[in-house]
Amino acid sequence: VNLTVSKELLTTGQIFTGDKVSFRINITNIGDETAYNITIEDVLTCKGFNGIVKIHGGNLSTNQSYIINFTLSNVQQGNCTNRVTVTARNSANEPWAFATNVSFEVKVPIIAPVPITVEKNIETTATYQGIPMVYQSDIVNFTINITNKGNETITRLVINDAKPSQSENLTQLSQTIDNLNIAPNESFIWNITLKINQNASIGDASNTVAVTPYANMTQGTGVSSDVLFRINAKRIDNETCTANYECQNNNCMNDGKCHPSSWECVNANAEY
Repeated sequence: VNLTVSKELLTTGQIFTGDKVSFRINITNIGDETAYNITIEDVLTCKGFNGIVKIHGGNLSTNQSYIINFTLSNVQQGNCTNRVTVTARNSANEPWAFATNVSFEVKVPIIAPVPITVEKNIETTATYQGIPMVYQSDIVNFTINITNKGNETITRLVINDAKPSQSENLTQLSQTIDNLNIAPNESFIWNITLKINQNASIGDASNTVAVTPYANMTQGTGVSSDVLFRINAKRIDNETCTANYECQNNNCMNDGKCHPSSWECVNANAEY
């Protein structure tokens, strides 16, 4: 018995998670006698899927071929190997075996079937040269606005927020949010709160969020957004100020300086 066995991956191009992958097995008898009791065993080994298909194909005469097509659905990310083994017997009932395999890699989607926009803002009224400004020890709120710009309903968001090194988080910064129903052109708002360290360095800082959307099992391309802000120091007593939040005691008095809350009474007693 002399058989040739070939296995072909019919799916062309890059293969992404959730795709269908098609194969073709071609068995040809190139010998000078009939191959009897042919058995085809196909073994697929992939992440999240291991399967064996066994087919009894009967007999195969000289110069005849036997072709099998099959499709694997919803492949997952990782490397896959698909091996087929064909066994047959000759007229003397002697066994013969022939094998071949094909390997392929499943990648995560690199296209954006779930396009979104992400806008991140800091809630503060103070500015420094046009940049939002906060102070040491301040508790600062950030708002993240995620808008569905596609045609599919978003069912999941994976949010990862990288907090500045000079702060501590008061709310959960990174999480996966399931069971969403964000229709096309609708938005989802997520808030986080940070506390600026008491000894944070004065200067510019930034806060970046990365968001990856899903429409059911389809993953879209992640989008990030950052916000730049200025960290400043609180002013001590008798330093000039223009607003309460600039002072350590949170009291910018009518003389344009920071004072403790009892300053006006003490000052009045001194004058009268």
